[in-house]
Parts: sequence; structure tokens; C-alpha cells
Amino acid sequence: MCALQLNDPWVSEANALVSLRGGGLTLLRLRGHLGQPPDTRESVDEILLHGGEQQVVLGRDTTLVVEEVNLPGDLFALESPSLGRRRHALEPPHAAVVHRDGKHRLVAGHPDDAVVVLACTDGRWSARAVSERVAYPLPRGRGVRIGELTLTLWPYRRAEGTTLVAPPRFRIAFTGLDKVEVERDGEVHALAGRGWAYFHHFVVHAPDWDHWLTAVETTYEALGVRKAPTKSGFHKARTAMLRQLAAVGIHRELFEKSPAGDGQYRFKPRPGEYIQLWDG
Repeated sequence: MCALQLNDPWVSEANALVSLRGGGLTLLRLRGHLGQPPDTRESVDEILLHGGEQQVVLGRDTTLVVEEVNLPGDLFALESPSLGRRRHALEPPHAAVVHRDGKHRLVAGHPDDAVVVLACTDGRWSARAVSERVAYPLPRGRGVRIGELTLTLWPYRRAEGTTLVAPPRFRIAFTGLDKVEVERDGEVHALAGRGWAYFHHFVVHAPDWDHWLTAVETTYEALGVRKAPTKSGFHKARTAMLRQLAAVGIHRELFEKSPAGDGQYRFKPRPGEYIQLWDG
């Protein structure tokens, strides 16, 4: 581990952290300001580093230029009879084995339907069954029984072409104000609910912050709903929407809360994720 110290009073002593996630290097904001063009004044939570004279702004106006990104060549792959004959590359920091459609699959992150969760700390992988509280280290080349699965960790180099497990990317297409089709990994799911109408409002007004009450009032008018909007009703609809996404394998928050704690939200997509709005 190494640290880059900048002689700038506006840059925090722990401003940002570089993390290997989903096959790429991501700069995560810890404290203070982290921005990127075109609007360097807007603070973001994370930036995917790609090099090629990429600019990153810390503090008020300290600009770092990322010229090149070199990923580690030595990684680890997971092998298990339950996962088929191929070895599946593990990308730090987290992965999980899920059981879907009668098959075990290795996925990134910690989804709600995981049967085994894996974590990497200082280059060492461990695994535990979700029904247990104890995590077991995964030594190289020796099978370890975790729940009903036998997992074996093998070193490999990225050039070998082992299948990489990347974080889920998705496409959401609105077929109505409160109806969507969600496509993930080639599968399409039809979902509906008032929470999607609120979600539509936040996407239309991104990247600006917008208050929940404005979203509800706009939605009620469009849907012809005649009742007083409540904050609890908004949160219930939003929770139901996120629960629907979790059921199809998208396990993460889609809204960022305002740091001011004033009940405002902002939609935050990642590279490769996009929303097709309803044109009415």
C-alpha cells in the first residue's frame, strides 16, 4: 500500500482511496471534494480511472492527471464442481455464489440471494456460507468445503482469458410512467409500481438535486391521483421499486441521498447503465 500526499490545505488527509473493483481501478471519495470534468465543482462518490490524460480534481482546484492505468496481472480464479468446468476469475473486493434457475453462479458484490459470500483483504480471499458467521480462508490449490459447495482457489494471469465476473450492468426502458422493462444479462423483466414514476422524475431532473415532494406532486398529477402526498408513502414506493430490482439481480442503491439530510435525492448511474425515458 502507498499514499500520495499533496501540499494543499483544501485536500483532506484521507480525501480518496484507489480500489480494484469489477476489473478496474476506481477512485473512491472518503472526505472532502472529488470532482471531474465537465463540472469539477460537483462532488462525486467515485470515478472509474481509465488514463489517457483523464483529469481528477481534489479539494478546491488541485487537478491530478491520470496518464495510464496498470491493472495487476496476477489474480485468482475460483473452481467448483457446482459452477461447471470453467474457472471463474475473482475481482476484489467482494463476490458471491448464488443459486438461480436451478444453477449455482458466481456474481460480483453481495446480492440478497447469495448462498456463499467471498471477500478479499490484502490479497487473501475468504469465504463463508450465509447461514454461518465464520469465514474460512481459501488457500491456493486446496478445496475447502463451504456449506454445500467445495471451492478451490487457483492463481492465474489476466492474459489467460479466464471468464471475469463483473458488476451487473443494466438497461431500464420505461413503457409507461410507472411501468418499465429491465434488461440484465440478456434477460428482460417487466416491472411496475408508483415508485417507478418517482424514479422517472429523478432521472429527468438529473443531475440536479430534487426534493421528494416535487417528485410525488408531479407524479400524482400525471397519474391523476387525488390525495395528499406523504413522505412515508414516497419511501414505501421507492423501497418496493428497489425490492423489485433486487429480485432480478440488481442489488444496490439507485439514489444518492443529499449530504445536507434535507430529504433530497439524486439518481446515480454507472458506466454501462442507462435509462430510456417514457416519451408519453
